[in-house]
Amino acid sequence: MAKKTLWAVAGLAVATILVVVYYNGTRSVDQGAEGTIGAADRYRGAQPTTVAAKEGNAQKFLQSDTFDRLLKDKNVRALMADSEMCALLASQDVEAALSGKAKNALMDDAVEAAIKHKGLQVAMQDEAIAAALHATSLHVAMQDETIDAAMHAASLQTALADEGVQAALHQSEAFLAVADADAIQAALSGQHTKNKLAGSAEFEAAIQGSPKFRAMLSDATFEAAMRGTGRGLLVAMISDDAFEAALKPKNRLFTALLADDGFQAAMKHSKLQALLADDAFEVAMHKNRKLFAALADDGFMAAMHNADMMLALAGDPDFQAALRESSALAAAIRARDK
Repeated sequence: MAKKTLWAVAGLAVATILVVVYYNGTRSVDQGAEGTIGAADRYRGAQPTTVAAKEGNAQKFLQSDTFDRLLKDKNVRALMADSEMCALLASQDVEAALSGKAKNALMDDAVEAAIKHKGLQVAMQDEAIAAALHATSLHVAMQDETIDAAMHAASLQTALADEGVQAALHQSEAFLAVADADAIQAALSGQHTKNKLAGSAEFEAAIQGSPKFRAMLSDATFEAAMRGTGRGLLVAMISDDAFEAALKPKNRLFTALLADDGFQAAMKHSKLQALLADDAFEVAMHKNRKLFAALADDGFMAAMHNADMMLALAGDPDFQAALRESSALAAAIRARDK
């Protein structure tokens, strides 16, 4: 009888526990487990959309599975513990840029190497040069071998850095309209009967008044670039307003960059071209000059290679809220490190 009584009491206790667990479990789902379920959905690959971060969203992220996974990456952890970097990443412009073409481009090793190029790093800090690198005409021209060779020519380097040459190239509509290698050589040799440019007073004044302009036109590499497909590409690039503006700095930074082998190789990379041509990325670069410098940092780029990090940056409102509450984010990281 004692054993029967004991088993009866035990059975009643088990039944009671099951009822309590069932009741509490049902209530917990109804009363706020949505954040946890959402985190699980993100982990399974659901793409977050850009939604304005609201107060309290930071705590949802700090309690999420995504946060736990990110903390296992030392580079991501260091990035999230830096309040200045959090402020940069929380910027709407940077968020838009990183959720666009940059999202995939930054995962590419060749793009990462190109971004770390010192010349490109310095150049992107200049607003005029950054705008020129955004120009499609430059991207297309840099793919042409004849233009590649011309950019290395000393005469072209010297000429492009000269204000008089720039004015001659951009003000002479006749030159830009009909210029070709034969017409230029005819004009330089004084063969006016064959010269299509004979009627251009601007062109005549330019070659007479600017020895550097004349030297550039006489250069064999420039002549080669003006023949075949290179001609149209070179004319389009030279006549681009952004290209003209980038040539104006007295330090010749842009012209030196165009002749740099590493830069030319980088500019031929399709993903880097897509990144530099992306409107959202250009806006982010103009408003946040520290962004491109950050992209050259090994730790930052290592963090960008974390798939969860890029997914969160691409518009997770909970993560954006956590970035804006950087002190709470840093405190949570310190607490996990203990």
